[in-house]
Amino acid sequence: MALAGVLTCVVALASTPESITEYQLESKNLGDALNEFALQSDVEILFNESEVAGKRSKAVVGRYQAEQALLALLDGSGMGFSVAQMGTFLVETIPNGEGKSTMNMKNRGRSLMVGIAAATAVATASVNAEELQADGSEAGLIEETIVYGIRGSLQKSLDRKRDADHLVDAITSEDIGAFPDQNLAEAMARISGVAIDRKEGEGAFVSVRGLGPQYVQATTDGRVMTSNVNPGGLGELGNTTANAGSRAVGFNQLQAGLVQAVEVYKSPRADHVEGGLGGVVEIKTRRPLDIGKQQIAISGSLTSIDLSDDNAPGLFGLYSNTNADQTVGFMVSVDWDERENRADAVRTSGGYQANPVSLTVGGNDIAAYYGNGFVAGLRETERERLNISTALQFRPNDRLEVTLDGLVTDNQLDVDDYWYASYRTSGGLANNLTGATVVDNGSAKVLSAYSTTNANSFTQTANEIFDSELTSLGANIRFQATDRLSLDFDLSVSDVESTNSYREFLTRYTGLQADVSYVNRIPSLRSSDNWSDPDDYTAVKFGRQAHQITDKENQYRIDATYELNSAFFESVKFGVRDSSRDRADWQRAIVVRTKPLPIADFGGGIAFPASDFLDGINHDLPFSSNGTLVIGDLEAADTVVREQQDTVARRVACWSNPTECSIDGFTQDGEYGGNIDQTEDTFALYAMVSFQGDFGGAPFTGNLGVRRVETDVSVSGIVVDVIGVDNSDPTQPQPIRAPGALVDLEHDYSEVLPSLNVTFELRDDLLLRAAAGKVMSRASFQDVNPNSSFAASVGEFRGGNPYLNPIVAWQYDLALEWYFAEYSILSFGLFHKDVEDFIQDQKGTRTIATVTDDSGQPAQFAEYIPQNADEAEITGFELSYQQTFSQLPAPFDGLGVVANYTYIDSDSDFEHQGTGATFGVPGLSEDSMNLSVFYEKESWTARLAYNRRGEYLDQVNGYGGGHPLFVDDYSQLDASLGYRFSDNVSVGLEAINITDETNDTYVLLGTGPIQWFDSSIHTGPRYQVNFRMKF
Repeated sequence: MALAGVLTCVVALASTPESITEYQLESKNLGDALNEFALQSDVEILFNESEVAGKRSKAVVGRYQAEQALLALLDGSGMGFSVAQMGTFLVETIPNGEGKSTMNMKNRGRSLMVGIAAATAVATASVNAEELQADGSEAGLIEETIVYGIRGSLQKSLDRKRDADHLVDAITSEDIGAFPDQNLAEAMARISGVAIDRKEGEGAFVSVRGLGPQYVQATTDGRVMTSNVNPGGLGELGNTTANAGSRAVGFNQLQAGLVQAVEVYKSPRADHVEGGLGGVVEIKTRRPLDIGKQQIAISGSLTSIDLSDDNAPGLFGLYSNTNADQTVGFMVSVDWDERENRADAVRTSGGYQANPVSLTVGGNDIAAYYGNGFVAGLRETERERLNISTALQFRPNDRLEVTLDGLVTDNQLDVDDYWYASYRTSGGLANNLTGATVVDNGSAKVLSAYSTTNANSFTQTANEIFDSELTSLGANIRFQATDRLSLDFDLSVSDVESTNSYREFLTRYTGLQADVSYVNRIPSLRSSDNWSDPDDYTAVKFGRQAHQITDKENQYRIDATYELNSAFFESVKFGVRDSSRDRADWQRAIVVRTKPLPIADFGGGIAFPASDFLDGINHDLPFSSNGTLVIGDLEAADTVVREQQDTVARRVACWSNPTECSIDGFTQDGEYGGNIDQTEDTFALYAMVSFQGDFGGAPFTGNLGVRRVETDVSVSGIVVDVIGVDNSDPTQPQPIRAPGALVDLEHDYSEVLPSLNVTFELRDDLLLRAAAGKVMSRASFQDVNPNSSFAASVGEFRGGNPYLNPIVAWQYDLALEWYFAEYSILSFGLFHKDVEDFIQDQKGTRTIATVTDDSGQPAQFAEYIPQNADEAEITGFELSYQQTFSQLPAPFDGLGVVANYTYIDSDSDFEHQGTGATFGVPGLSEDSMNLSVFYEKESWTARLAYNRRGEYLDQVNGYGGGHPLFVDDYSQLDASLGYRFSDNVSVGLEAINITDETNDTYVLLGTGPIQWFDSSIHTGPRYQVNFRMKF
């Protein structure tokens, strides 16, 4: 074979291609990498410098034969190799575009001339990347061991970042397996600019660059994921209730074992699906032809949950196989676990007074805020998760590839909730105040402590059964129509069904003497009454709710790429995407207001289920010293009310018109009256050109494109109005609802979204990136739902608006990335977003005809309706540092560090409707950081990981008085230790939340600076032992 041009021949000591060698090859300029390969392999290699110029190698770490190592090195470069009869390796471009590189960076660094230039013609046995993989055992070995361990996974993540033509951060499957992270959300918390919302101590939702989960688009292999969030019933601990009814995806329901990689797109491209105002989270699933051989993988875990005293099992299994010529592949994987979680919490009940109340304290008339009450609650959750993923691939030749894939997830929860030490004022404090301490809060006064003689204590037992099932099916065809034109056809359906069944039994102790203090962060409560006697408690109500959401999206996409092969323009890509999304929201409820009968009439009581309740929260709340506290028995009360409703009921209220207004006739599958059906049809088309060039001696590449998207929204269903308030029990007022009315509403809008990404190669190891573009996110389903809720206890209506437009933003990025050493990077990035049409609840007033004020006029109630009203500027920077210290003397050469810090500031006019105070963007933490120190040497790995997220505004007009609600800053320390017996067998230990942190929230009252208690949640640490095996 003759090669034209300049050849480089690297001659090394005599060796054979069959020899096994330890390789340490980093990703670099391909010419340099081939020279280094020759030195480490001790074989002779011949290549044409003009052909390898501008290409990069893949990292190769581990023990291989020379052919296997070279195949891995060339993967994705468009180069193959031949082996001459004398063992010389001849590297050349693969004919007809076979194995074409997917990298976008065209390096034009200097060529290294090592050895002699020659022209050679030899008899060869042609071997390219795809042909070598036809041997199942060799291809499989490379898939398993090209990169392993912490160093290898970090390098894979850097390769994804460096080779991308826009701003991307990534975590490979090895990273997820190595981190002490048990779901995808907690893994992504390690990425700069990414923060997570926690639910009962576990990462659940992802925010990107200060914009919350509802502004993050989640995709799987390029397809939009429908929301899998709990539709709501009992409510959520951990400040995630706002995600019910949103487009957010709960990543805690997706187990890490099914995923090959996760990429976070921070700058847009025209071919990205719109919807990610903050960013796009792209989940890459496994494919059998990528694995390339028969493989069986099994792993198991046992998680010790300290607070619930539970040892929770987990199992993962994967089977993948291909035929002999690597044209057909099949894979199936299953990930299952079950556990019992527990959360202890103290939280407000009824919040704080919406406005200062006139009171007499110490003979002085004042106006002051005060807390309405709080609840100490225990929540026990039995959770079972099942994820099944499968894929079938057909690749008969280099021009055609067909993939069929499926993903099924099932997340089941059985939750028991218990109230104890619950306190609530009765009829306000004006006539029952016996003493108070007043604090000047700046704009207003607040009762930091007070005493009353007419309070109430409640106990409650409740149960919620939640089931969320996601089914996603897809088909993809990739076809190389000509040498220049490639086509990609994709169709998929994603279907989620989520159901809640909820029951509650509430009892009350009346006329309680109480001394309450909010001086410390956790409220304290003392009483001269003995409120632990169950005979002093009477029944208040028994209720049932049913809530069901179905969310289905059909997606169709066609993409075409045409290679231009001009000096400046590389290719043009264009395509269309059509989707139809149907979401149905069905609710119904019944509340039986009982006669004030003793607990004994409802089947007696049960002992409080935890003797160590609230031990992890620094509190001053009264508890029974002899452990005899009794609370209502939910199951017994259910039976009594079902069988004797007419005897025990004082009033029965039904919502959404169930077919029979009785507990006995209420079923999960009964007729629903509060039905809202939402349909969203979108059509998008785009065009994008990729280019390359040279500016002042610096090569550059990039893409420029535009995307246009049209959206048609229709909302139909039954809207239920409030026509009165039942005040027969002043401590528990209830709305009276009218029969539902049918509505049918429509709205449409369109957006044009341009984007530009440019990358300059200042040096072989130094990249400068710049990007600009317009992005958008659609309104949440909850915000466009025309139904409204009414909290009678605080007099608040909250409703939706079906005529909302999307939130849009122009964003700009500038980043510098220095890949200064093997496995290492130092990067700094600036970003800015100008956001328009932020959706914010606007406060108005509403009347109920049958409810009057003291003057006999219709009473005015607060009403919050979402509007496109606010603008914001978001500016920040990201700093990342990653390095391994292999240059240190043993044993310190196994050390490494990964660190990042993100700072974000916002200039916005999110105005509180009551006080006029302005706040930053909800969900935005000013700073967040991650620091991981790891050690990897021979068979041992260890990691200590610290994560911190600063405080952030959760809601401008929060529930329970409409005060601004904040989530306090949170830090967590995790650790892991692993030992690898071989490349196929390993064991590990993990510890999560070692320092036993709590999740806390607070509110601001008026315009004052003092933080007032809202909630504190304790979930405790978790420990896990695991094993992994491959065959």
